[in-house]
Parts: sequence; C-alpha cells; structure tokens
Amino acid sequence: MLDAAARTLVRWRAALQGADELSMSVNVSTRQLAPDRGQDKLGDTLHSILSHTGLPPNLLALEITESMLMNTGAEPEAALAGLRDLGVNVMLDDFGTGYSSLGRLSEVPLDVVKIDRRFVNGLGEDHNREPIVAAIIAMADALGLRVIAEGVETEAQWRSLVSLGCHAAQGYLLARPMPAKDLARLIDASADKRAA
Repeated sequence: MLDAAARTLVRWRAALQGADELSMSVNVSTRQLAPDRGQDKLGDTLHSILSHTGLPPNLLALEITESMLMNTGAEPEAALAGLRDLGVNVMLDDFGTGYSSLGRLSEVPLDVVKIDRRFVNGLGEDHNREPIVAAIIAMADALGLRVIAEGVETEAQWRSLVSLGCHAAQGYLLARPMPAKDLARLIDASADKRAA
C-alpha cells in the first residue's frame, strides 16, 4: 500500500496541473510499529520506496491512531522518531477520542494532530464545541504541530475552524471518497479553475 501510494503521488505530480502541492497519507497498523517487526522493517520499507520512486519524503505522511499509540505493547517513540528521521510526517489521527494522555502527547514525535470529527460536528451551531476545539488547536500550536480537522461537512464548521486558527480540514465539504482516477480529474479541474 505504501508503495502504491508513493507511485500514485509521483505519477500525479508529473502529469497533473496543480499536483505539485499534493501530499499523501497512509494509515499504519499497530503490527507495523510493534517492536518485533517495528521501525526497522517499516523504516527499511519506507527508505526503499522513497529511493526507488524519488518521492520527496516530506510529501508522505503516516497516520497512527490514538488507540494504537497507547496500545502498541511498547513505547513507540523510538519507532516514530526513526520514521521522522527519514523525512516523512507522522500524524496522530482521531485526536480527542479519549485514549491518550496530554502528557504523552508532548513525548511522542509527531508533526500533525487530526481533530476527531466528534469535536467538529456541531461547530458553528453549538458554541460549547468551540472552546474544546480552540484548546486542541492552541495546545497543538504550542507543541509546534499542524492541525487538521476531520469530518468537515458544512460551511459553518469550516468558518468556525478558520476563526479558531485551524490549519487544514478534510471531509465531505471538500470532497467525498472517490476512485483515484476521479480524484485525478478533480485535481486537474481544480487547477484549471485556479488558472482561469
């Protein structure tokens, strides 16, 4: 999957207008970070993929969940630091689902925190959501982490996130899941609109 993701991104960057700003993120499983298979195997695989595809490492991100971070059976910091040493980004997915402690967040080598959709749902309508999202964004900023909000489905949610200082978003407001060929057409069409 990592190889297919890297090859697809390299192909898009070469063929599509506006694709030079694209990056790709791939979910990583607990087993891939486990000490017996862990960073050495995953690190070697990533090094090989980046070498033979020529993909700049900063355009590839690995997503781990909070639950995975807490349940790998060992301290994942060394494995994640090794992956970051390759130049890839490490994202913490589903942040705020209740698994991690805030103290651990400052110890784990991360680049991005993804705010779980449960906090985004109701933004722009339920003012009790805003202080929680604002606190997550402020904490991430203080730790030097970028923030992506998950599950953004309405303009009101997006406006609220922007006003709170959120860096990026994903969700149905922007696009629904689609086959790669359809996404390639969407990227091309978007570049055409920007150029017009």
